[in-house]
Amino acid sequence: MISILVVEDHPIVLKGLKILLREIEDLQLETEKNPHNVLCRMKDKRFDLYLIDASMATTNDLELVTKIKVNQPQAIVILYTSDNIRSYYSLLFERKVNGIVSKTASIEQLISIIRLSVQGKIVIPVDFLDYIKDKMNNRFTNLKLTEKEKQLLQMLIKGYPNKKIAAIFNVSVRTVERYLSQLFSLLGVSTRLEAVEVAKEKQLLDEFKDI
Repeated sequence: MISILVVEDHPIVLKGLKILLREIEDLQLETEKNPHNVLCRMKDKRFDLYLIDASMATTNDLELVTKIKVNQPQAIVILYTSDNIRSYYSLLFERKVNGIVSKTASIEQLISIIRLSVQGKIVIPVDFLDYIKDKMNNRFTNLKLTEKEKQLLQMLIKGYPNKKIAAIFNVSVRTVERYLSQLFSLLGVSTRLEAVEVAKEKQLLDEFKDI
C-alpha cells in the first residue's frame, strides 16, 4: 500500500483526485488544503509520497519541499502543475523533487508516475534530455580551470594512479582523492574516464583547443 498526501487548495482538483485515486486499491490517499499543516501532520504520520500543487510548493523558494525532505529524507515529492512542466525541469535536475506531472495528464499517467517513483524510478518527457544537454553545455561556457585542476586533468589523461599524483603534488593520497572529488563535481562527472572525455569534448585543456 502506497500512502499519499495530496497538498492542494483548489477544491475541484482536490475532489477529482479523491474520486480517481481512491478507486486504486494499492493507493491510500489523504488530502491537505493548507501547506502550513503538512509538517504537523508528518509528526503523526509519514507518507510514502507527497503530491503537491506546484504553486504551493514553490512559495518562498520551495520552502515546503525543503522542509519535507529535511524531516523525511526518503520522502518522495511529486509536483502537480497546470503550468508547462518544462518550467520545473531544473528541480528534477537538481534532485529537489522526484517527479513533475501536468494536471492535464491522464489518471493512468499519474498512477504510473506514482508507482514508478516509489520504486525509485522516474518518468520524464523526451525533451528533458534536451534540457540536460543544454544545461551541461552551458556549465562549461565560462568554466575556468585553475592550474592545479589542469595539471590534475593532464595526469588523468596520462593514466597516472593516485599514488603517483600524490608524489608529484607532494601531498597524501587522501588529499589527491579530495582533489579528484572536487574536480569531478566541477565537471559534473563521477569517474576518471568521464573527466577525460569531458576535457576532450569541451576542449578544457590547451592541447585540445586545435583538435
